[in-house]
Amino acid sequence: MADQSKSILDQQGLLSGACATLREGLLMVARDDALYEYTTDTRAGCTAFEGIKQGLGLLKRCLYIITDDTAPDSASSSILHIVDVRNKLVVGTFPLQGLSTVVVGPGGLATWCLGGKLYRYFEVELATQLEVLFKRSLHKLALDLATSHDADPELVAAIRQRWGDHLYAKADYDSAMSQYLETIGYLEPSYVIRRFLDAQRIHSLTRYLEELHDCGLGGADHTTLLLNCYTKLKDLKKLDRFIHRDDSSSSGTVGAEGPGSSGVTNMAVLSAAANAAKQKKPGLEAGGCLSSLAYPACNQPAVCRYWHGKCCGVYVCCQLVLPGWQGVLLNDSSERSKKT
Repeated sequence: MADQSKSILDQQGLLSGACATLREGLLMVARDDALYEYTTDTRAGCTAFEGIKQGLGLLKRCLYIITDDTAPDSASSSILHIVDVRNKLVVGTFPLQGLSTVVVGPGGLATWCLGGKLYRYFEVELATQLEVLFKRSLHKLALDLATSHDADPELVAAIRQRWGDHLYAKADYDSAMSQYLETIGYLEPSYVIRRFLDAQRIHSLTRYLEELHDCGLGGADHTTLLLNCYTKLKDLKKLDRFIHRDDSSSSGTVGAEGPGSSGVTNMAVLSAAANAAKQKKPGLEAGGCLSSLAYPACNQPAVCRYWHGKCCGVYVCCQLVLPGWQGVLLNDSSERSKKT
């Protein structure tokens, strides 16, 4: 017969079995000081959350926690907390008088109180939650929240664009470019390029154009601009490597061709850039501008299409104590009893 030996993971127990649940293969335990996680072998971690616990359970991606809020010499009172453990967010807090029953269903959660009141709780739209985070400049948290909701790539790119805009406004250009790089394929390139035409930002612009070509999205105009950047920086090694990287291709094309471009056009651009580099023309002075590189005008809106398409200008997020869930009163039998 198999060995049925037991191992003690923690010397502390629970006063109520209602304060434990299973979540993603872990045993979640709610004690008065924190939420604890256990594997089959050891304690995995904890999240500080104080309060006398009365209940704990799963609610979609979140946990609901019920704490005692009864004051001395007063009627029974509780607080329902809805917590996004992964993102460390309290997305709902609701006071309850005389809580009797908690029911979780596909649409959310319902509570029945001894006074005859039935409440239903449902999640606020993701866009509304994100907007709260944007107003607080919590872009990293907004990105994490969207990811946990399995948001589509266009929304993720739109969040990164807003984050990049925020960093750009603070003159943190390198960090802003790191976010803009993640929008390639969703955000119109001219929106980013125009922001980095100043000579002092030529390194970030070069980085963006290189990534654009690596993704196969660099057209002839982008190629012209990138080669001019190499020339201004006197980076002959990168220039030579870029010029010869497609020598094995019979078409002679560089990157993805834009409308109306051709292999002949691209080769002419490469030849002109190589000649300019050999002449070792001086780069721009500090404070200069790269507008002389003649990046063509673009009439397309320089914003991610997500905000003007599916979302109709509405975005959203949660707070550290965030209105991610709402509650409505569905039934009040106590009022009917008074009328009768």
